[in-house]
Amino acid sequence: MKIKSLALLVLLQSVSIHAANLYVSTFGNDTNSGTSHEHACRTIQKGADNACKGDTVFVDTGVYNEKVWITHSGVTFIGLKVGNNRPIIDGDSITDMMVPQLNRPVLVLICGNHTIFKGFMVRHAGKHTRDTVGGNERSGTLVTD
Repeated sequence: MKIKSLALLVLLQSVSIHAANLYVSTFGNDTNSGTSHEHACRTIQKGADNACKGDTVFVDTGVYNEKVWITHSGVTFIGLKVGNNRPIIDGDSITDMMVPQLNRPVLVLICGNHTIFKGFMVRHAGKHTRDTVGGNERSGTLVTD
């Protein structure tokens, strides 16, 4: 019995389950890991692609000219504010926001359940799309200012 208990304890200690913080900055690079400010990703999409359930993606202030499709569940996205400045997702230069599965264009698409998307400004989506932030009805998803 002691050997089985010891084996179980060793197995549990070898499995490291923890949430990670990831970082995105306009000064970052998408070849970076995103695991620190010094190694931040350049795009929110890269941060979203690297994130796993339980992770938090911190996005620095600045303008991000990209569409963002969030496919992983259980990820939190926090737009960092400095004074009145916050991260801006700008669709002005995006020419194709069509989401084939929805048969409509969307600038920010949240496909994962239990996703939090907080502190971002989304602008210039109206020129290309009727939806700024969209997706199918997702369980536990929160989009706030």
